[in-house]
Amino acid sequence: MRIFHSILLFFFYFFNKFYIFSQNNHWQILTTYPGTEDITWNKNHSIAFISCNERRKKSSLYQQNGKILAFYQNQILNLHNELPFPFHPHGLDFDEQNQQLYVINHRQKKLNTIEVFQFYPNLPQLKHLKTIQNSFFISPNDLYIINPDTFYLTNDPNNRSIFYFFTNFFLRLKTDKVILYENGKTRIFCKMNYPNGIVQIDNQIFISSIYKRRIEVYNLEGKRIHTIKLEGAPDNLELDEENNLWTAAHIKFSKFIKHFKDSTVYSPSKLYKITSPSSKPQIFEIPILEQSFSAASVAAPFQDTILIGCVFDSKILVGKLKK
Repeated sequence: MRIFHSILLFFFYFFNKFYIFSQNNHWQILTTYPGTEDITWNKNHSIAFISCNERRKKSSLYQQNGKILAFYQNQILNLHNELPFPFHPHGLDFDEQNQQLYVINHRQKKLNTIEVFQFYPNLPQLKHLKTIQNSFFISPNDLYIINPDTFYLTNDPNNRSIFYFFTNFFLRLKTDKVILYENGKTRIFCKMNYPNGIVQIDNQIFISSIYKRRIEVYNLEGKRIHTIKLEGAPDNLELDEENNLWTAAHIKFSKFIKHFKDSTVYSPSKLYKITSPSSKPQIFEIPILEQSFSAASVAAPFQDTILIGCVFDSKILVGKLKK
């Protein structure tokens, strides 16, 4: 029975790998700044933005500024000079129509902002436009832009008391707020347990829940209508050109914590591609076999390229997709 089970697993992974990836696919590792936690594409100009911040060294978390880097023509580019304020980027999203990048910034432990940058593709360069601040930005993790004055934002339990964090972890309470920001006003869209990545497809909002190992789907009134259950704990969410949903997921929390403390400890991850997520989701699971790459946090596809970021290390993975 065990042999039969192993054969089934082999064919499952084999089929999914070559359904998703080119048959000549191999992962390429590119060196970056530490903590490539989130990645999103500017699809008009085939350039990807990479949010980088040191997360492993607690002493430098609010001292050493992070960076927004770019992936362009298989190279890593620096897009901005040193900013005149503390900059510790987390989740980000890009407004294609206005060519503006929205970035969550943990300026200080109790001060979280959204920094808006104008993108100039001919340089290429980012220039800071404005800062958005609101009392509902408690512990922001990710955001999804609807238009320049409207976006969804997830608050995770990290920037809270130790008691709150562990109560949230063990009891799986739905106490973390996802908010809708409109024209300077905010309201609670829904409450979840550790909301993380967020995207919208048509009239549905998809939000990953790390602790519950699933993606929750809501209508525009904030009512949950169904869930997509996964074996791994999904982090950020991204969409491809066909509105397929992609996420990177953590497999073992214990390994993740050990990797946080010691970079030599391997923290395994998986990728998920979810087709028809709004109606009849089909889940394709892709293990990351590159064991020098730990704690994958985002899978960002565009055309025949997919970029994988990670929570702590100074690298991204680049792969080729089958078309």
